[in-house]
Amino acid sequence: MLRALWQQYDSLCIRNGILYRSFYDEKGMVSCYQLVLPLEMKVPLLELIHADAAGHLKYSKCVAHVQRRAW
Repeated sequence: MLRALWQQYDSLCIRNGILYRSFYDEKGMVSCYQLVLPLEMKVPLLELIHADAAGHLKYSKCVAHVQRRAW
């Protein structure tokens, strides 16, 4: 994990004490922030997204939700 973080160093930032990876649009502006999730929080996040408030999500939708929000 440390090697992967180091490779993303230029896109990492801390906001309100939380580590994020930033994505930029074609103008060079930040388009979104992706939460860098600690290992011990990965399973609880997956369970939360899998049992989304809108109802049970299929695998492909669950993966898309996670990829938009966390790394």
